[in-house]
Formats: sequence, C-alpha cells, structure tokens
Amino acid sequence: MTTSKERVSAATESSPATQVAEQILWLRRDIETTPMHLLKLTFLSHGWTLGLTGRALVYDAVEAWRYGPVIPNIYHRYKSFGGDAVTAEPIDRTDRFSDTQQSLIEEVVEAYRSYTALDLSEITHRSGTPWEIVYRTYGEGAIIPNELIRDYYRELAKSA
Repeated sequence: MTTSKERVSAATESSPATQVAEQILWLRRDIETTPMHLLKLTFLSHGWTLGLTGRALVYDAVEAWRYGPVIPNIYHRYKSFGGDAVTAEPIDRTDRFSDTQQSLIEEVVEAYRSYTALDLSEITHRSGTPWEIVYRTYGEGAIIPNELIRDYYRELAKSA
C-alpha cells in the first residue's frame, strides 16, 4: 500500500495524459463517457491545474487540432470507440497523483459532470482560448504552450 507521503513525492511531477484519462474514466464510471469527453476533460484538468498551481498535470504536449485541443496519446488510445462510450474497464489511478492533483481532477469532473461532449468542445473553442489563439496564429497541429494555458486558466480563476 502506498503511503500519503510516497504519493506526494511520487506525484509532484506531471503525469502521462493517459493516466489522467484513466482516472477520469474511473471517476465517471457510472456516466457514459466518450473519447471526446476524455480529451476535453483531460485538457480542462490540465488547464485548471496549471492555472491554480502553476504546475503541469500532464507532460504530454497539447496540440491545436481542427476540432480543438488534443493530446494525441489520448486520441489514439480511445479513437476506436468513435462517438460511442468508452467501454474499457476503468482503473483507479488515485495513487499516481498528489492530493492536490487528485482534488483538482475530481473538481473538474464534478464541475463538468452534466456537460455533453459537444458542450465541452464549445468551451475549449471560445474566442480567446489557448486553442483558438494557437490555431488561428499557427494552424493545425501546433503545440499549445503550457504558459498560454496557465495564463488563460489563471485569469479565469481570478474572475470566478
């Protein structure tokens, strides 16, 4: 069994995005969750973590794709489900995250619980979002810098 001290020291760094997606699936195990939900909720968890703590939740790059911010590893892992619910067995990855990281993931999942995948997509496509700025400026496939994501969510947190 992992102690709280070991969890904190092991999770002070960022994690693979696929582990965040797995944790989101675990937290939403009683809610239909599509690959688009996973992509957007992982991005939102990463964004809010950057904005509130200044630290990245995931170490994977976020890219500006035509349909919004995408972490390619998550896309490729779950694309076979298309627009259907992901039926992979959910895995509890709580021990992979610090208490703060886990709390923020849980808060994001709860805050956006009733949103459809299209609602989440619309949120990440709004004018002035990191995706919109990078996509408009650099085009499809450009990396969305963590600094831009951090600053955007830091400002959102201040206005909340």
